[in-house]
Amino acid sequence: MGFASAFAFVLCASYAVDVPLSALAGHLTPAARTAMTIREYGTRESLGVLRWNAADGFSVTTPAVKNARAGTGARSMLAEAAMKETIKRYYPHRIQPGQEPFEILFEVNDKPDSLCMRRGARCWVSRWAPIFAFGSVPRDSDKILPTMVQAPLVALIGCYLDAIATYNVSAPKSDEPLCDFLHYQKVKFSDMQKCDPDGSSESQAACRPYGHGLFSTREVYNASEYEWDSLKEKVFWRGSDYAFLSPVYRNYANTSDAFLETIARSSNRDDTIRHMLIRSRIGPRLRAVLTSLLMPNLIDARFFDWHGVDVDAHRKHVRESIGVDATERATEESIAKYKYQIDIGGGGGTTWSGVIPKLSMPGVLLHHETSMKDSYFDQLVPWVHYIPVREDLRDLQQRVRWLQEHDAIAKRVSANADDWVRQFRTLRNLLEHNYRKLAKPLSRVLRADPLPFGTDSADAVASIGVDVRTSSSSSSSSTAASSSHPHRASRRDARASSRRAPPPSSSTTRARQ
Repeated sequence: MGFASAFAFVLCASYAVDVPLSALAGHLTPAARTAMTIREYGTRESLGVLRWNAADGFSVTTPAVKNARAGTGARSMLAEAAMKETIKRYYPHRIQPGQEPFEILFEVNDKPDSLCMRRGARCWVSRWAPIFAFGSVPRDSDKILPTMVQAPLVALIGCYLDAIATYNVSAPKSDEPLCDFLHYQKVKFSDMQKCDPDGSSESQAACRPYGHGLFSTREVYNASEYEWDSLKEKVFWRGSDYAFLSPVYRNYANTSDAFLETIARSSNRDDTIRHMLIRSRIGPRLRAVLTSLLMPNLIDARFFDWHGVDVDAHRKHVRESIGVDATERATEESIAKYKYQIDIGGGGGTTWSGVIPKLSMPGVLLHHETSMKDSYFDQLVPWVHYIPVREDLRDLQQRVRWLQEHDAIAKRVSANADDWVRQFRTLRNLLEHNYRKLAKPLSRVLRADPLPFGTDSADAVASIGVDVRTSSSSSSSSTAASSSHPHRASRRDARASSRRAPPPSSSTTRARQ
């Protein structure tokens, strides 16, 4: 048997037993491992690739834009800029003349969507190159996608991107985040731009969920209405009618359309809804809305299309006849009047920008614990910062009843959540988050150790004896000139385009210090 035939025989045998061959893995170069990962992960355009070599500096192949409405193009620009700035700040020694080239795989979709995630798929996922995911990832990604790295959630990057290169740990000029998303506004909510999907660009932008930033009683005129005992004892939710995850996930659930058609044709709609809630595999968002129709004293939940997309006449008629859609955007000051907030995962299994603003509201958050997680979730503690609810929401009524019976603990959890938000949102904490979730994991690809967090630029220069603020490619004066301003235009364009423990005793509700 020749070498090629023997290699093919061993390769096929390894697929048959579905285990990695460490002997073969050792023969893969980084470039070959990257190529294999791209090939097996899905279509060639599923993953982005950030490259560097000493002659040309950085270059990037961006992922295909699958959904322009979701803003994946802007996400890619933010992820690319964050990686470049992080490497320049913490790996200046790795981008100098004579250093080996490298390639970094990344993805910016709501969640990973590879066919290799299906049960029984014949993919050598343990031999893939690291993939930096800037969206939500499965909680068990270490088992199904073991080389996936959860990078900072892309929704957070614009809040600190411009400070990666310049932030001075010992003497910061400001610790305020660089985005509206995590800002406490200086004007009253009622004085801000109102949502109008058909109006000016400013009024359309005001329709974005939580576009007005974090909640504070300083931003309302009638602060007494937001005191704990004045809040409405009901769960409140508004959100888009998205599918839950995608077909490669075992817990995938489609959008509401087919279920709503069945309800609309039914002679007894309430009985049909009850049957669906008991037996049908419906998504959590639809479950919340249907529960609201049957139990309006428990929850006020409706779909609302934040994007203002037109709906065909028949679909619109069906939805209106059942009453599943809200007709107006709920304002921050109206949402905050409810004691029980809830975030419900959508296409990526989480809500991305929904959790932190709701943690800042006067009420307590019922956090939808799904099979997915965002980059900062490991900093939040159930029963300390939020009350957990199951992915299928079947324990929602039980959780609300418990909160009503333990009102003092609920109030304390709400206060803990507000404290957490005020700490997490600071520029230093966001940059430390970027260091933990991006700078340190990059060592797997760069095969080098990062400089310590907050290392000053002057210290970085001294550590390698060169000016790291200029391009690592010294062969071209034009290249050096362009890299001395680290992709300001790209960052500016990206920012413009973006966006289970049992019930505890009271002693367990103390916030982590």
